[in-house]
Amino acid sequence: MITDDTPEPVTAVAGTPPQSAAAGAALATAQAVDVRNAAGTLVEGISGEE
Repeated sequence: MITDDTPEPVTAVAGTPPQSAAAGAALATAQAVDVRNAAGTLVEGISGEE
């Protein structure tokens, strides 16, 4: 991570409003967020996938 890519709060961009599914089942819409640095630029290379 480059120093100026220190992330700020994340913003939900997909998978909202809140969804529910049975344990082990996929959600109807995959959840996704934007992570931006303090300058408001998207930070690349961040994944919430396991």
